[in-house]
Amino acid sequence: MDSEFPQPGRQSAVSRGTVLDSVPVLMNSVGTDVTAEKAREIIGAGLGAWNFSVDTPDPALYEKLRGVSGALPKIMAAIAAVREAGADFPGFRFNYMTVISRHNFRGLRNCWLTAWTRGLVPAGRPDGLAGRRGG
Repeated sequence: MDSEFPQPGRQSAVSRGTVLDSVPVLMNSVGTDVTAEKAREIIGAGLGAWNFSVDTPDPALYEKLRGVSGALPKIMAAIAAVREAGADFPGFRFNYMTVISRHNFRGLRNCWLTAWTRGLVPAGRPDGLAGRRGG
């Protein structure tokens, strides 16, 4: 490993990225095992948005798509923790990202409704309200 670029912790990596004001720092993550406290530290270091990968609200289908047993409830808990932590940072956004495939395209409406009820909207929403509910 290059000694000039040591493996930083998330907070350190986010802080380094925010040195340039014009470069937003975003994180794509399933967020398993994140707590509100840890999320506050990461967001407080300058994270602009946390993007969650949720391809379906159906736990069995999620396991089939991602190959990870029991992951969906953990992701939903992480979304709640980041939502709680993000409330302390007015400019912070969180987004819901979905990989559309032949296995889940019929359930996109339910995926969107699940995101909406958790205060998330799909990334790239044209009205600029990504991560904000009700606008």
